[in-house]
Amino acid sequence: MKGGTDRIADLVREILSRPSFKTPVETLLFEILTVDTSPAKSLEKLRAAEEQVFLKLSDFLNRLGHLNGRVERHQVGGEIGEHEFYTKIFPSDTGEEMPAAAVYRNRFNLLYLVDAEGEVALSGRNVGLNAHIDVVAPYFPPSRDNEYIRGRGAIDDKGCVMVILGAMKVLDSLIAQGAAELKGCIAGMFVIDEETGGNGSLSLAMDHELRNRYYDSLLILECAGNNLYPGNRGAVFIKTEGSVELMSESRSQEAAISELLEAYSFGLVSIIQEGLAIKHESSHPQFPQNPVYTCTGIFGPFGNHPSGICDYVEFRLAGLSSRWIEPVREAIHSGLELYIEIFGDKRNSIDSLSGKPKIDKHYSFEQDDSGIFRVEVFGSGGHMGSLPENDAAITKWAFIVRELTALKYTNDIGFAIGFPGRPDAASVVFEGAQSFIPFHSVRDITERIREAFIRGTEEYENIAPGEGRDISWSVSFDKLHNEAFATDPESESVKNALAAAAQAGINRGNPELMGWNASCDARIFAREYPGLPVITSGPGELNGAHSNKEALFLPDLYDSILFTVLYILRESESKVLV
Repeated sequence: MKGGTDRIADLVREILSRPSFKTPVETLLFEILTVDTSPAKSLEKLRAAEEQVFLKLSDFLNRLGHLNGRVERHQVGGEIGEHEFYTKIFPSDTGEEMPAAAVYRNRFNLLYLVDAEGEVALSGRNVGLNAHIDVVAPYFPPSRDNEYIRGRGAIDDKGCVMVILGAMKVLDSLIAQGAAELKGCIAGMFVIDEETGGNGSLSLAMDHELRNRYYDSLLILECAGNNLYPGNRGAVFIKTEGSVELMSESRSQEAAISELLEAYSFGLVSIIQEGLAIKHESSHPQFPQNPVYTCTGIFGPFGNHPSGICDYVEFRLAGLSSRWIEPVREAIHSGLELYIEIFGDKRNSIDSLSGKPKIDKHYSFEQDDSGIFRVEVFGSGGHMGSLPENDAAITKWAFIVRELTALKYTNDIGFAIGFPGRPDAASVVFEGAQSFIPFHSVRDITERIREAFIRGTEEYENIAPGEGRDISWSVSFDKLHNEAFATDPESESVKNALAAAAQAGINRGNPELMGWNASCDARIFAREYPGLPVITSGPGELNGAHSNKEALFLPDLYDSILFTVLYILRESESKVLV
């Protein structure tokens, strides 16, 4: 960036403070938050929701009169289904895998392409910006609370969409005022399907002409706490399905379902233990914090997303005689103690978003009028990248039920474990995620997790005597499979980002440039183009993503816009005229 750096930063801050700037930005954010773009909708409804958001973004961008930018739709083609990074899609209205060509028929990414003109303009570096418009389920509508905008997608990732739009609006204003001359091209990318695996960004990454013409570096906008991350940890989604034969002369349906859940507790604990082993052996200089976690996201009727921490599980104990009530209570407590020994007691942790303890209590154990005991297991939700701060109820459930199962078969107690409202659930699905750093590959992780789960269920069979038990298992990794990556922290683009961050007053939480504790579409571009500088930044705390606490603090939004503008000016070597 040639010219006065402090003066341009002050001018951008002044633009950001204007009601004429803030009102349309905040209004548009609220409007796109009212559109449910979660994959929980049917495929046709999802197409319609994406179209609705893109029309709003296009209208905003088309009002910019000085950037020489144009809005384009980029068809997501069926050819992405042949790429190694493609994530299989199972639309909610069918539940079955569909070919890429069918899933992405009439579905697009939106691009805002700014073309440099003339020899002087083309001498600058080109900059790419990327944010996604899809959100996780369950959707909840936006609301305003002073300087907070709450709602699904507020930070993950529609707030970051507004960072890009806001930065374009600021640049348009700077050019109109004669305060800057832009060099290089800009590619603003607004993509679909990040949360389900990144197929929208994959389609753009496969367009090598777009890459060669429009970006020499890429800034991915995500809920990164306004820090800079030159690397992401990897992640792979896990799915297991256990089925049990209910039509058996040797045991009741209730007993068969109980055995399925008992076996699951051993399988899940074994996965968690393998995840801890993977963490223990992992090492990488850009990831000294070692963000290797096992997320238990969905189990039967509980949880919402494979990489979202489930905060509540309930189960029933039927046929428990009074003489075994206290031993059962002790077994529950024993399982809890094993969990706490590894993951800590989050009753002592304060939630940074609410200011309250993460949880009030770990569980409740009560008998209803029918004589069945009801056990509630409590946790604290959020994105899997915030696991150290939160409390995974499904993981806690697995440790508790494994101890109950050991008590049951050691003492030949006749109680049965079941989920509420599911008296004939012959199959139960678990979905979760395992994260890792560049020390491991996706292939290594999937092989080890598969083996660990089967090893755990075999351990159950060894302690649970019985004949005629007919439980079948499947373990698959068909959904998200993100490799880890690390960008060279000494690259010119990272240095420009650091300088812009210092001007903007951000990156206070990651001065040593560690890799991010989460995974996003950044890894697709970094893997498709080895050597391409890819940086992740953006407003919003990871702790609130994928949770019911999702909220954007508006001053953080404007800090991110300021940083993004300054980064573009530096990275493109643009001329500042103030």
